[in-house]
Amino acid sequence: MSTLLDLGEREIIRRFLSPLVDGLGDDCAQVQVDAGVAVLTTDPVPIPAAYVIGGDDDKYWVGWLLVVINASDLAASGCDPIGLLAAIECPSDWSVRVFERLVEGIRDACLAHKIRYLGGNLKEAGIFSATGTGIGLCVDRQPLSRSGATSGDLIVLVGKPPAFWRDALAVRSGRQADRTGPLFRPIAQNEVMAALSRQSLVKASIDNSDGLLPSLQQLAVASSVSITLDLVQMRSGGAAALGDSDPVRLMLGWGDWNMVCAIDPVNFERVKLVAKSNDSDCIVIGNADFGSQVYWGSGDHKTVVPRLESERFAKDSWFSEGIDGYVSRLLTIPIPEA
Repeated sequence: MSTLLDLGEREIIRRFLSPLVDGLGDDCAQVQVDAGVAVLTTDPVPIPAAYVIGGDDDKYWVGWLLVVINASDLAASGCDPIGLLAAIECPSDWSVRVFERLVEGIRDACLAHKIRYLGGNLKEAGIFSATGTGIGLCVDRQPLSRSGATSGDLIVLVGKPPAFWRDALAVRSGRQADRTGPLFRPIAQNEVMAALSRQSLVKASIDNSDGLLPSLQQLAVASSVSITLDLVQMRSGGAAALGDSDPVRLMLGWGDWNMVCAIDPVNFERVKLVAKSNDSDCIVIGNADFGSQVYWGSGDHKTVVPRLESERFAKDSWFSEGIDGYVSRLLTIPIPEA
């Protein structure tokens, strides 16, 4: 008898959920309302990298990540965030201080992302869990989606890559953790994506929380394009403050909460200016063409990129093999020189 693990998250969605839900497959659901288009997302909080990599089990980081994981989905739509609801279940024998730290993390992340905390639900349970629901609105514009990229588009990263894995690998090598950096306090790209959306500068976008390669693959499928990574541009754009590390390799992993966007090449300088004015950056990582695959390399040496997954219900996902297995694959995947 086959199991969900034999299918993987994306096949489960394609086979069973997509026939039931119009528009399923984007980072957010979209609902037409009188004021415009309401944008909604819901996500449970995973174990934070602050604990998995940084070794800090303070529930503050759980609260912070609960906001970020939902805010980042809203950012992919280019909407103006409205608020966050949270359903929290926790053991009744938790200390008051532990719970207080969880709520402080939610509060501070909401303030950092200019999102209102709207409450939700609270109940006792044997083990802790928390699920957030993010709500946003697009007025006088349509939300962005994963479809819309066309042949000839530039593929860019909006955010600050590859700072997350720079810090993560430093901590794993024994250096002291920076609790102000993206390993502990990741920031979603809400403000810059809303600004880009208002100026119609992005044609398609996807949240990069699963890692760069699977995000590109999903964007390519949704837009019916192929994408070829420009490794020269990636190394040039992401080289700052990395020393001898290869920025391409560090960009491949999950954790940086950047946006993968398709834009018209004529708009690149405008996009970069908007990003800079919102304390972000825009780095060219590739080009879209006809097809439906993701490649790297060039000419006769161009090959389909390998799988480096965070897919749920997948045997080769890091959720199945653990963080050590994921880091090992991240550091050993062969990457072309150009």
